[in-house]
Amino acid sequence: MQTSRSWRRLAPVLLALGVVVIIVLIILHKSANTTIYLAPSVANLQLDGKTIKPGGHYIVPGKHTLRATMTGFSDGTKSFVVPTKGATKVFLALSPNSVVGEQWYANHPDDNNLYQSIVQNEATSTSREQVTRLPLIKELPHVDNFYRVDYGKSLKNPNDPVATALYITVYSAAGKQQAIQWLTFKGYDPTLYEIVYIDKYSDGL
Repeated sequence: MQTSRSWRRLAPVLLALGVVVIIVLIILHKSANTTIYLAPSVANLQLDGKTIKPGGHYIVPGKHTLRATMTGFSDGTKSFVVPTKGATKVFLALSPNSVVGEQWYANHPDDNNLYQSIVQNEATSTSREQVTRLPLIKELPHVDNFYRVDYGKSLKNPNDPVATALYITVYSAAGKQQAIQWLTFKGYDPTLYEIVYIDKYSDGL
């Protein structure tokens, strides 16, 4: 009889605990596990305006923005998308803009190693994306007696690290036309790309 009464008292508690567990599981199921890597690791870090620490987090799927600041370093931002399934890794490295920042990395080898790794990986990723957008990059620079074709940072989209412009240096009166003919011969429509002309012929150089 006593056991029956005890069970009746415990039943609501157990039921409430079960509901809590189910809610937690639902939340975790609807979120994605995201690991944030930050250099320097002690920089001020915000996710969508809320202060957090680097490391593992459960972040709701969708688009998010990280922002990091620290004295001696340029501010850093990173936009990323958390998928509905799978794990996400986000890397954000602050570049030193003063002796203070450079000295920090010199005195903190772990942060410096992470910084170097992130910068190198981002450079590699940027190069791959540039080649994907403009396969011609693999054949540049192209040097001729009358012109030279290179590639460099876009002037129309300076905030896009992947945006690329073709830089054509002209050494003769016919150099520009010959460069355009070469691009057309390679299968590229010059009108579809940003082209920056550098006129060495008119300058007399």
